[in-house]
Amino acid sequence: MMLGSLKEYGWSGQILAVQTPEAGADPRLGETIPKETEIRRSRCLPKLPGLSSLGWRAKRFLEREGDRWIREQRPDLIYFTTTLFDLFALGPAWKKKHGVRYVLDYQDPWVTDYYEKPGAPEPPGGRWKYRIGQWMAKKTEPICIREAAGVTAVSEEYLDQLRRRYPQSGEIPMRAIPFGVSEVDWEKGRELGEVPWEKTDEKVWLNLGRLAPSMTKALEAFFQSLAITSPPKGTKILFLGTSYEAEKVSEVDPAGLAKRFCPQVKVEAKPGRVPLLDAVKALQNADRLLFFGSDDPGYMPSRLYQYLQAKKPLLAILHKNSPAYRLGEKIGMPGAAGFSNESVEGLAKKIAEYNWERPVNPGESIQTASKMTKELCGLFEGILGEK
Repeated sequence: MMLGSLKEYGWSGQILAVQTPEAGADPRLGETIPKETEIRRSRCLPKLPGLSSLGWRAKRFLEREGDRWIREQRPDLIYFTTTLFDLFALGPAWKKKHGVRYVLDYQDPWVTDYYEKPGAPEPPGGRWKYRIGQWMAKKTEPICIREAAGVTAVSEEYLDQLRRRYPQSGEIPMRAIPFGVSEVDWEKGRELGEVPWEKTDEKVWLNLGRLAPSMTKALEAFFQSLAITSPPKGTKILFLGTSYEAEKVSEVDPAGLAKRFCPQVKVEAKPGRVPLLDAVKALQNADRLLFFGSDDPGYMPSRLYQYLQAKKPLLAILHKNSPAYRLGEKIGMPGAAGFSNESVEGLAKKIAEYNWERPVNPGESIQTASKMTKELCGLFEGILGEK
């Protein structure tokens, strides 16, 4: 997302990535980045029983390829932006070997007690995998933070968690920079994307993306609200990409919730990843959009700006203390429903009273890829200026 704007701010970038068949590479994405961008790919081990994490399988190969790349190119800075947090450990290794500085980007928390709280859902992959992962995270994260030249995150709350956990990190530059909307992605989606549903006369209300257990309250309240105020006749509520793998149902079943709370409403759900350009095309072609937030107040979903860019009627059910809800309030979004400690029933009644037929107009509040890159480059230049 930043590659297309780096040159504008005096930078250039290269990509180190994994070549893996199960990643489902989409060749159309090559049209969304500058053609001169060099992409280097490393091998990885195949999936094995008990060894499915891409980070674990690819780490050694990425380290070797990165060693060669750093020796050849002598980059000024390495930026880790991935949810495969095991790869953050490459930062201290490369710094020790090559003296190159690195910045970490937190799209989610790495160390978390979310699944240990009373009433928390089962963690993805089960309790044992979660406990092993957290044990390793607690051993590795302190080293990665201590050696980092900077840290970014999609939410200020995630940075506050790091500051509380590592008081000595106060001297490390940290900045909350959410993902933006790439105008190139948006145009390429219109040109190359495919609408991922069959065209009918039905009006489509669309939710796009994985449904996590932390979204259960928002989903239950939405379906209970439909039992109070039904959608117009001829409406289909469509959930696309509800899980990361096509053969796995989502952790929260929207069709099941609909049968439980509002059986008169037509609801369809399709698991599996939706290719980026098809996802953009879907947002452009839906009649209304639905967004379900987490009960984590630090949650700032990157795709929210994509929703806003569509400029469609949008109902977003979000934690009142989240940056996503504050953004909705800032732009005067009529469908920004906030929740905290109230009951699902109370939230449902509030949603049922909302009039969210008017399209959203984010104006200058939209976070574009160019704005995002400008903030990142400012951080990078501040770091390099300290040499």
